[in-house]
Amino acid sequence: MLHDITNNQLLRTPQYCGDINATGQRHGFGTLTYPDGSSFKGTWSEGLPEGHGELTRRRGDGSLGYVGEWHRGKRHGYGTQRWADGAEYNGEWHGDHMDGHGKHSFGSGAVYEGEWRGGVRHGVGLYWAPGDPHAVESRWIDNKRVL
Repeated sequence: MLHDITNNQLLRTPQYCGDINATGQRHGFGTLTYPDGSSFKGTWSEGLPEGHGELTRRRGDGSLGYVGEWHRGKRHGYGTQRWADGAEYNGEWHGDHMDGHGKHSFGSGAVYEGEWRGGVRHGVGLYWAPGDPHAVESRWIDNKRVL
């Protein structure tokens, strides 16, 4: 069933256009657009992003968006997150955190490619300092480099 909300009586209310299930939840493919211009376009299951989707943010938190896999409304699987300062992460996600193998290019020009756990560098990875073409292999524990 296709559901289209076109009545903008409340401009502060997110608007959804897409499939819904018998209980009125977003379910299938659709786009949810927020009043600030942020949006999620992708697949839904029982009201939550599930499967592949694209989140575009227009809020003041510095985040530009995420394209990738979702599970129960959280980034989960493989995806790419971009920030307003030019930073970008390509890699694995678990429960809305960078987790597994991934590459993070920081806004400063530094790059880390390796293992992540709970949103921080954790495990073995390669680190390139800004402007340095040579990588240093290091072990990281809770975002701290250990020798």
